[in-house]
Amino acid sequence: MHYQGIDNAIAASDPSLLTTDSKADCVKGCYRCLLSYYNQPDQEYIDRNDPDVLRTLLRLARSKVVPTKSSPEEGSTDPWLNAFKNWGLPAPHGKPLVLDGTSLRFAWPEHRVAADIGPFADQVSGCADALGYAVVALPKAPSDAPPADLAGLLGTAP
Repeated sequence: MHYQGIDNAIAASDPSLLTTDSKADCVKGCYRCLLSYYNQPDQEYIDRNDPDVLRTLLRLARSKVVPTKSSPEEGSTDPWLNAFKNWGLPAPHGKPLVLDGTSLRFAWPEHRVAADIGPFADQVSGCADALGYAVVALPKAPSDAPPADLAGLLGTAP
């Protein structure tokens, strides 16, 4: 996407370390980096400088792919699983994510997101970041609407 300093930005998970290649003739996207015939209907939304996208891409660049099996919890009595379903959020995978001895019951590996009732120790956030995960601290009980940060990370925010 016509950036320099990529390795440092990935290592630090810091999009501000990315600098635009001075030789690139690209503002939001070009046919050499992001644009293609297939994404023509979406090109108005493509912006290689979007800070949220850059943070997500840097998290993905630091991640490792590990195959998992999904096990949806049909008829669960867990209020959070019922809330995720009612809110239209994707179901978390059945396997919790364990970080620094802390088990996060709700994990969405395909989104690199994990959640549980918080707060969490700083080490948990550090371990999550090292794996390319974002961690969401949930309140003790679900409310009428999903936590905004969780909905945003799962791509369902309005």
